[in-house]
Amino acid sequence: SPAPTFCAAIVEQAARIVVDEDMADHVDLNFGCPVPKVTRRGGGSALPWKTDLFREIIQRVVKVCSTANIPVTAKIRVGIDHSHETFMEAGHIAQEEGCAAVTLHARTTAEYYGGHSDWSRIGELVGALGIDAAVIGRATGRSRKHIAAARKAAALDPIEALRYQ
Repeated sequence: SPAPTFCAAIVEQAARIVVDEDMADHVDLNFGCPVPKVTRRGGGSALPWKTDLFREIIQRVVKVCSTANIPVTAKIRVGIDHSHETFMEAGHIAQEEGCAAVTLHARTTAEYYGGHSDWSRIGELVGALGIDAAVIGRATGRSRKHIAAARKAAALDPIEALRYQ
């Protein structure tokens, strides 16, 4: 349909500006925003549910950025809620379309920023994408002990990064 192509074209145009103006060393596509004013219109963390649009955006941005050797990464959430999980398919799409890495915020959109991340979901994604995947877990810990527990639960190699929030 025209709307998804138009949306993807706008994101592609933004990437082209970033490349043409030499404004970035890497481009991160943030599909992790859970804010209702964004998600109720199908954006942010709701967008990976629309797999055709999700794929098209990544394809276009990777194509533009690859001409300048600028890596593209994608940040995603587990899904809209636990009945509508998207992270496995979204992770595969991102990998297939050339993303250098996928960052998983291990909560759903419905969980917003509350509760605790389910770091085992990061481990599931690492296992599903295979050895060639670069998966970055996003932990919300505020101490080394908390981050170490997240790394262990997610089965991340020590060289993988977990961000403090």
